[in-house]
Amino acid sequence: PPDLQLAATRFATSKLVDFEDLKSIRTFGFRGEALASTSMVARVTITSRRRKRKAAAAGGVSGTAKLDADEAKFSTSCAYKQSYKDGVPNTPKPTPSAGREGTVIKVEDLFYNVPSRRRAFAGSRKEAEEYARVLSVAQRYAVHRAGRGVGVVCRKKGANADLNTPSLPSVRALKEKRLKAVAAAAASAGANKSAEISEVESERATRDVIGHIFGSSVAKELLTLHSEEGSVEAVSISALEAMREQGQQQQKQQQNGTNGDKSGVSGAATSRASASTSESVEMEMATESNGKENDSSGEHQQSSRTGRYAFAYKAFGLITNGSFCAPKSSSAFVLFINDRLVESAPLRRAVESVYADSLPRGAKPFVYLALELPGPHVDVNVHPTKREVAFLHEDRLCDALARTTKEVLGSAQASRTFYAQAVLPQGMSDAGTITDDSSRAAAIRAKAISKAASQNGAGSSDKSGDKNDSADDEDEVNAKGDDSGSQTKKRKADGSAPASTPSSGKKAYDPKRLVR
Repeated sequence: PPDLQLAATRFATSKLVDFEDLKSIRTFGFRGEALASTSMVARVTITSRRRKRKAAAAGGVSGTAKLDADEAKFSTSCAYKQSYKDGVPNTPKPTPSAGREGTVIKVEDLFYNVPSRRRAFAGSRKEAEEYARVLSVAQRYAVHRAGRGVGVVCRKKGANADLNTPSLPSVRALKEKRLKAVAAAAASAGANKSAEISEVESERATRDVIGHIFGSSVAKELLTLHSEEGSVEAVSISALEAMREQGQQQQKQQQNGTNGDKSGVSGAATSRASASTSESVEMEMATESNGKENDSSGEHQQSSRTGRYAFAYKAFGLITNGSFCAPKSSSAFVLFINDRLVESAPLRRAVESVYADSLPRGAKPFVYLALELPGPHVDVNVHPTKREVAFLHEDRLCDALARTTKEVLGSAQASRTFYAQAVLPQGMSDAGTITDDSSRAAAIRAKAISKAASQNGAGSSDKSGDKNDSADDEDEVNAKGDDSGSQTKKRKADGSAPASTPSSGKKAYDPKRLVR
């Protein structure tokens, strides 16, 4: 609540202190401009409630943790709400309101003051496209944050949720574990203690979220990728210290140039300093890349591994098996660099080229990669929307990831799983059973057709007709049950002729009628 007054003010929430901080950004915002720019084109309301913090006093009596003067002005029994317009709060101070612990940012009536932009979003088709983009980003962050117990819910207004990861048991368990750790930290005089989440629990939650979003068939075929080289933290510290020393040297040179004469000495000094700096950078990078070849001492190798421009990275990923062809709706390349969702065409080509030998032409795998690189080695200001980044040692990183992916796919013992449905004998027997009546009728028709084909054109005399009629009657009698068949045979043995067809105007039995 103490920060609500300046939450939507431009640059007020920036994490940058010095100009050099631009070279080591680890957040994925717009340097404090997101809320300010949103409040310029929409109605923004922030509701926040502080968590109660209790600690045990020295004598064993429970008391309230020590708060600063700003926090003491706000109670923990209720939330506080503040609305904004054009980056300025609508009220002098936040007003008490109902709410849960935490912060809720609500954005309504987007582009209410920009009619041209609002018309561009009009129509159900355009709304569906924008919602699909929002859902895609939310899904990818849900996959990345699942291992830390963070759930994401995304739904249209008045519709069911299209994304609801907090409902998964693994994510819910990690969330409860994280909240318990936060509560324990608040109870111990505000000590900062994070929940200890194992790699197994984190990976299980990530797999469950991938199955929830991209389908269970993809989750069953995932392989774990782990790769690491160098120390990311040590290289980051070394690079930041070198940047700070370089900034101090430049300030001293500028001061010396200002105090000197105005005969262009300062400009020459600045140019010589910049040239010497670029030369030192090139020499340092060349020395670190060839350190192992030129010098075998342990001290030099240690300095080359933790130097300012040393190559260091840490990668974790989940990739599909080499024999699994993911459908188009489930194939994706999800890349995070320092917790930022980005795109990198070289990294994507390097990883997908490994699958070219095993997957059909045009098929794409599912790949989720989370990379951790030294902050000073990543430049996030190369794209207006921060969608693409540039980083140092791009070729080496591509080769390392391609080699690791090939090893993971080659060492996988389980290949594609085929599922077969059991054949039920009862079902097969029922499907192939033919009743006695139908089989008897089929036998009669078959014999009648064969007789008609053999006796076609043999004459139409009464005698031949009588013989045909008697033969057909005998065939019909033979096609009946066992009892009727035995009686017919007995009559033939006694020499008794079958009963003649009465001549009462009825037509003689014609086999061709059955054919028609």
